Amino acid sequence: MKSGALPRTSLISPFSAAVIALVMHQSAYAAEIIRAGIQSVGTGQVEAARALGYRPSQIFRHTIFAAGDAGYSASCGE
Repeated sequence: MKSGALPRTSLISPFSAAVIALVMHQSAYAAEIIRAGIQSVGTGQVEAARALGYRPSQIFRHTIFAAGDAGYSASCGE
């Protein structure tokens, strides 16, 4: 082995390692877009859902997720 060279291990191929790295990078980017979309929902909408008697799971599904979807679905195409 040359001095300064990295050892070659055959756990996965270089192509597989590149695909895994790109998938991890893009999934982190997508998670950030979804997080921003969910945080863009105003607290007034959540309070209105509580006033209507929604359970926390219903608030997320019908209010936060539905309104946040409009915020992040446009960004996912970029």
